[in-house]
Amino acid sequence: MSWSPTPNAIGYEVEQFFGDPSCCASLFSGITNHETEQTEIEVQGQCYSWRVRSICADGEVSPWSEKVCNDGESCFVPEDEEEVCQAPTDLDCGRLDGESQDLNLTWDYSGNPINYQIEFTNGDSDCCDGPPSPPRITEAGEDNQFTVANGVLGCFSWRVRSQCADGEYSEWSAKMCQNQGECYYPEESIEEETTGRSALQEGALNDIKVFPNPFTDFVEVTVPSFEMEVAISIMDINGRVVFDSKLSNVESNRIATDHLVQGTYLLVIKSGEEVNVEKLVKY
Repeated sequence: MSWSPTPNAIGYEVEQFFGDPSCCASLFSGITNHETEQTEIEVQGQCYSWRVRSICADGEVSPWSEKVCNDGESCFVPEDEEEVCQAPTDLDCGRLDGESQDLNLTWDYSGNPINYQIEFTNGDSDCCDGPPSPPRITEAGEDNQFTVANGVLGCFSWRVRSQCADGEYSEWSAKMCQNQGECYYPEESIEEETTGRSALQEGALNDIKVFPNPFTDFVEVTVPSFEMEVAISIMDINGRVVFDSKLSNVESNRIATDHLVQGTYLLVIKSGEEVNVEKLVKY
């Protein structure tokens, strides 16, 4: 795999998505990230997609390139990358620097957006104690980040959508809360990611414990003794299932997560009509 150099880049990060359903008939088998100082890299794999972004001298990274498929015989841009820019994902925010009151909003994207819009709702009742104000939409430009002056002093929700090359807009992203510098997804957005199911129901599943969280190479799921079958899955923020299995009736079940990229995930545990959803973060 190779690409043109970026001026002043000190390196590149390459994401390889094995079994990407937009490229391959095979099942998803994992995502691997590589870092290199070169503008080419040799990788193994029969069918996968890949994309690359630049690493700048200040530690910041550029937006991802478009995705390219390799099905073992040829390389091509998948149709969804050619025609559609998707709703942004992996929203995050934080202080612009350690002492600043300014808030930096960031997100990831797919496709080829030419612009972004951000919807702000001050006092959103899903995030804040105060009464909500009407939503307002701000043009954010073509970069996948936006700075809110004195943003950490307020409480609001925000979400973002992409403007496609044909002038149309993507769906809105999931909503994120910002309250005095703390950023998190409200329960409403978690329910959206689980196709409208209740994010937490009363019952035995509430006794399940998940640790560590945040996690790195594994997640341990501790369950009480149960009689009904318990299904467990892990979804990324796009709703894509990256792990799916049945729990065994033992005290502790360890799930290997070393193949997952850093970001936010949902752990969905279901038994009969009971559903429990936990937000997970991989560092």
